[in-house]
Amino acid sequence: MIFDPDDINWKNYFTPVELNEIKLFNLRPLTNIPPDMKQYLDIYNKDWNSAKDLYMFANGQVHDTISEFNHKWIRESIIRMSELFLYEDILDLKNYSEAELLHEIWPFVYRIFKEKGIKAMIGERCSVAVALARNVDRNLEVVERRHRKITGSKVDIFLKIVGDELGSSEVGKDRIMVADDKYMKDVIMDVPVGHNITRISRTTKFEFPSTLSTIAADFLPLLEATWKGKEAMKATIKILNNRKRKAIELNTTSTENTSLLPYSFVRTSSS
Repeated sequence: MIFDPDDINWKNYFTPVELNEIKLFNLRPLTNIPPDMKQYLDIYNKDWNSAKDLYMFANGQVHDTISEFNHKWIRESIIRMSELFLYEDILDLKNYSEAELLHEIWPFVYRIFKEKGIKAMIGERCSVAVALARNVDRNLEVVERRHRKITGSKVDIFLKIVGDELGSSEVGKDRIMVADDKYMKDVIMDVPVGHNITRISRTTKFEFPSTLSTIAADFLPLLEATWKGKEAMKATIKILNNRKRKAIELNTTSTENTSLLPYSFVRTSSS
């Protein structure tokens, strides 16, 4: 079961206090930003007279491409963002295509993964996990011809390390309001107890700056949220790599009576 405490339907079954308890139970907080990175973000946290001033200031910063990767990523992200305001003081996204939103507004989300380790693949990539779930009943062809293989869901940004899928991101325009294209909202899934229920936790909604005056107030939190999302994925990788060594034996265990966590985000006929 995938449980989203923020789903309004649960208000008919739980009190606000109970839902809050579900949200907080065994909740693992996101990693804090290291002091040197916070200090570097703070030098951009001021009122800028113009986008050109911000652009020139960031462009003048120099960082080691390896040992100071986070600083370099912040600098490059701010330069790209400030370029959007060089000729206009207000950013209007209603005429942007999905591709333009991905490559002009949100590139800092996937460029943080240029560092070794997690890889960000962009451009309608398919999820292997979803494909496996959709083809779970597809067996070898014996009497009847088996059905065609179903592909996984396609997403705009796909995050993985070797064969493990860690996350995905979707940039879309089919929303309630055009302004919703200016927001980023992270979703993190965990299993707070046992192994049957997966809980969805959401971060605060962060808005992409629409005017020059809100650049520092809006864009710096977006960078913080993106970095923390990457650190959460690195923690997941650490857990995967620290698993115990398995004994070599024949597989004689039946899975019919065991409880297994289903693939995420796969709708079945009974759901």
